[in-house]
Amino acid sequence: HANWGAVSPFVEATWMLAYDATNDGRRVNGLGRLNRANVGAPNQRFKASAGVGWKRGAAAANLQLRHVGRYEDDRGAGIDSFTTFDVNVEYRFRSWRTVVRLGVLNLTDEAPPYVDVGGNYDVRSADPRGRRAFVQLAYVSGEALGE
Repeated sequence: HANWGAVSPFVEATWMLAYDATNDGRRVNGLGRLNRANVGAPNQRFKASAGVGWKRGAAAANLQLRHVGRYEDDRGAGIDSFTTFDVNVEYRFRSWRTVVRLGVLNLTDEAPPYVDVGGNYDVRSADPRGRRAFVQLAYVSGEALGE
């Protein structure tokens, strides 16, 4: 914690080693697959989230990367990875017990990878809405403001 504020980096990652599902009494290897043809869920081998937060006094900012690794549909065709960046800033007005937050989700306007299903994307692994900006105004308790 210095005059520049506090910086808090983070990384969370998952590397899946196995994913077996049972379909009509037989074992199915669902690792790295869409799994639409069996009872399993979409299952990418690798998923990660990383970012950095900054805080100084009543101001804060966050940048986050979200990544879903490449996987295959049920016929063996490749489904590309999906990576997005989110950013937000906030300011806490103690006297009004209010937090104002501004942000952008999917900053680079990344389109979801094509998947040969209804809608042309995997609803459980990607988001088709593109870049979205938001403004949030919240009334908070004194405890949430650090009082």
